[in-house]
Amino acid sequence: MVTEENIQTASCYTSGFSVSLPSPMEIEFSEGVYSDGYDSYSYEPFSFDVEADPEFPVVYDVYLTTDGVTVSRTVFAGGNVPCYEGEPTLLHTLCTFLLPENTDSLENVDILVRKVSKREEGQSE
Repeated sequence: MVTEENIQTASCYTSGFSVSLPSPMEIEFSEGVYSDGYDSYSYEPFSFDVEADPEFPVVYDVYLTTDGVTVSRTVFAGGNVPCYEGEPTLLHTLCTFLLPENTDSLENVDILVRKVSKREEGQSE
């Protein structure tokens, strides 16, 4: 199940990034834009296959960076914690989901997509 969370900020926003599940273990995003209020970054449509681990849950994170999209896969086998590391500069974590061990379909997986919109003037946080 895909759930969209709308985060309101003073200057940042996203547009696009519609999500579909074209096959049981594939996730697809439409083209989109991220703006930080000064610069805008355009992203082409992208998709990726997901892979469950036979013993441990797996976390997938989709990061928007200054150079494109980075998909991170972290197996929860002990003390592993998902986080973005390195270059290029991270702009926004677009999507996060936890894939239970031995999963063979995204149908019952909660996929959180974080969209960003500008807060209207005078609107409280």
